[in-house]
Amino acid sequence: MRRFEDRVAIVTGAGSGLGAAIASQLAKEAASVVCTDATDAAAGTAELLGDLGRAVRVDVANSDDVARLLVEVRERYGRLDALFNCAGVDGMVRPLTELSEENFELVVRVNLKGPFLMMKHAIPLMVEGGGGAVVNVSATLALAAAPGFAHYSAAKAGLLQLTKTAALEYGQSGVRVNAICPSVIDTPTFRATMAGMPEGVLDGVLGRQGIRRIARAEEVAAAAVFLASDDASYLTGAVLPADGGYLAG
Repeated sequence: MRRFEDRVAIVTGAGSGLGAAIASQLAKEAASVVCTDATDAAAGTAELLGDLGRAVRVDVANSDDVARLLVEVRERYGRLDALFNCAGVDGMVRPLTELSEENFELVVRVNLKGPFLMMKHAIPLMVEGGGGAVVNVSATLALAAAPGFAHYSAAKAGLLQLTKTAALEYGQSGVRVNAICPSVIDTPTFRATMAGMPEGVLDGVLGRQGIRRIARAEEVAAAAVFLASDDASYLTGAVLPADGGYLAG
């Protein structure tokens, strides 16, 4: 398929995991992909995409960084068709009363403020071009809480409300805004988080899913890319669980 031929997409958190998988899928469908990350990790992803990839180091929660990114996109491509807000952090897993302010603020800063700033600066460029699509990566924990993740759940739930509000505000301008809620994906971030969890936690999560295995990043990427494609042209303000049935029970 070449659903994104002659289109331009930004993928945050593209250095690894789901962001890298989304960037790869977009390039396979002929999109020009701007890969961003808070480190230089996105350069490796962009290199794999060949002429279709470009890496930019961006702290998504820094307004100056985000504004500079959109200036670069405007100058280089003159348009923006899709934005995938994948950048995120899990933070330390602790009961609410044991969470530090620094840990709470970090998670909210990256997972909620980051997508807000990206949409704030990206949507005007989409509107100028006649429309576009935003896909925000939330989580099943935005809809079903779990002990130890108060900060993460709160930030990801807030992202769903940003998604729905933006969908209502910019739908008439041709911009669709949707969210995807994955459960457990086999990524470096997930493996690092699970390394600090008690034995049996993962089995408990998978035990309530209909598909009792960890998702591959490529599987969730396919769902995210669908939401940004013309195949989803009447979807906006939607929240798509990509969770193996975790929320079905």
